[in-house]
Amino acid sequence: MVLPDEVERTKLIVVGGGLVGAAIAYGATRRDVPVLLLDQGDVAFRASRGNFGLVWVHSKGGNQIRYAQWSREASQLWPGLERELIDTTGQGADLHQPGGFWIGFSEKDVLAREQLLTRIDREAGGVPFEMMEPSDLRQYLPGLGPDVVGGSFCPIDGHANPLKLLSALHAGILKRGGRIISSVDVTDVAFNDDDRADFTVTATDGRYWHGERLVLAAGLGNADLAPKVGLYAPVFPEKGQVLITERLKPFLNYPTNKLRQTSEGSVQIGSTSEDVGLDDRTTTVGMEWLARRAVATFPFLSDATLVRAWGALRVLTSDGFPIYDASATCPGAFVVTSHSGVTLASVHALTIGPWVAGLTERPKASTYSAAAGSFPVKLARPMRTDPLFKTIDTGPVPPVTISLDGVLLRVPAGISVAAALLLAGVEHTRRSPVSSSPRAPYCMMGVCFECLMEIDGQPSTQACLVTVREGMDVRRQNGAALLVASAEELSA
Repeated sequence: MVLPDEVERTKLIVVGGGLVGAAIAYGATRRDVPVLLLDQGDVAFRASRGNFGLVWVHSKGGNQIRYAQWSREASQLWPGLERELIDTTGQGADLHQPGGFWIGFSEKDVLAREQLLTRIDREAGGVPFEMMEPSDLRQYLPGLGPDVVGGSFCPIDGHANPLKLLSALHAGILKRGGRIISSVDVTDVAFNDDDRADFTVTATDGRYWHGERLVLAAGLGNADLAPKVGLYAPVFPEKGQVLITERLKPFLNYPTNKLRQTSEGSVQIGSTSEDVGLDDRTTTVGMEWLARRAVATFPFLSDATLVRAWGALRVLTSDGFPIYDASATCPGAFVVTSHSGVTLASVHALTIGPWVAGLTERPKASTYSAAAGSFPVKLARPMRTDPLFKTIDTGPVPPVTISLDGVLLRVPAGISVAAALLLAGVEHTRRSPVSSSPRAPYCMMGVCFECLMEIDGQPSTQACLVTVREGMDVRRQNGAALLVASAEELSA
């Protein structure tokens, strides 16, 4: 049954009630724009459930300096958003911005980190950082483990509670006159190219709504909905698992890339990065990996009791950058996708919200588009081709777990690294040192050298000649390999 008030024409409809959609809707309502937020509810793959909660600028935008600047702007705007939410709703997101630490366990990673942060700071026009030795780190992070070899500190980083942020945004929308309808599974959006020039949003149960403007912030659902209004959102899921300990006495005054202590005292340990489709279940492999890394960071956590574990699906693009795009064929339609729903909440509310509501020009820092490609340079849509290689069915093969750039992959045992990555849908394994163009395995027999990767710390390894094994660490080789001599070699 369609109720009369559900077909009234509103100014702005936002599809997706997660962190991204709620921040945008709140940003429009604070400018007195009538907003209807359609939320799928608890059945959705709610990314905020698995969000680590960092408000993080540290190292973001290494391959896209605009993204570093956008993240820095978000960090600067966050305190104002927090105060406003508390004043409006009585609820905050437990924002703390004391700075944040990255912790490294290998000299090579620490050196690469310093080079990356130096370049970002220079090119972005100021993203401050300080590299620290273990002794320096322990002045701020007492109890740090002996395996830590160095780290970095960024004074503008912080953390917040994703679930409290989501609750505060929803409360703010309602306080400012917006409407939220939950348990809505949107299956169709359409542009009415007539005198109305508006949009119709239809749910699976037959309900529908009309709006002058439309924002698609439906996470993974954007992939199917965006083309219906002349947009493109090539997104895919990545599972993140998180562990939570019992409440402990305060010991960690700063968030880190490995774990953070919440205002309630519990320690949030995260997170994995797993390419497993729509499976958001926790796994023994993932939880064990997180626990081992946490204990390596702070050995005394081996005595802490784990009280919760959960998994959730992040919404990623192929290059990791957000998408903010306006339809050229259906004026008034927008698509927004970002896996940094906490960090970017402030700019989504204070900058993107007014833009999609038609109150401001497109922000210069948010020219991220996937109408063919990503933020900010427009690229051609990828050509769809049949796969060059095909597998031979040899019956059931036990899987092994490997890591690609920190993302856990389950692949068949007994095959080469190159074959395993192709089976997993990985599109490139390195970048050319001359043009930075993506490259992928070609000959699969050790002749062409297109599959050079870093495998278990060894750069320039031909992935087609190495067999996968449990726990293997594989990294894409971007440009020429960075060869670091050992202490023994330097003294020889």
